[in-house]
Amino acid sequence: LPVGQLVTVYFYTEIPTPPKPTTVTVEDASSEDGYIEGSTATVTWPAYNSCPAGFNFSGYNFSVSNGSTQGNPIGAGTTSLDITLGSPGETRITYYAVCGDLQSEVSDPAVISVVAEPAPEPTNTGNGNSNSNNNDNSGND
Repeated sequence: LPVGQLVTVYFYTEIPTPPKPTTVTVEDASSEDGYIEGSTATVTWPAYNSCPAGFNFSGYNFSVSNGSTQGNPIGAGTTSLDITLGSPGETRITYYAVCGDLQSEVSDPAVISVVAEPAPEPTNTGNGNSNSNNNDNSGND
């Protein structure tokens, strides 16, 4: 090489895994005892903006145990999702961001307590008379 000639050198390094997104928040988590089985809970999260340079953010993939959702992938502009809760116990929700052909680390789980639907209250269809023995002794002289 002649002295002073520019030389282009390429080097490659492993692209780091994008960081995990924030744990989802359960909207209207007002029930101290939990959500009723089969009901719907809405979860929200802040928009993800941690994709490495050159890797376009394209959305999210969710994992829901003991529940279900509309399916994956979830679009990049989305920041809320309805979860249909399963049987009594716990519903766990995790997700990761998709950055081009990379995926972020998985979020910490959000846990929703799921309880059985309460038994219906008994209805009173009687006439208010608590004596069920209606012996009519008239005419038995």
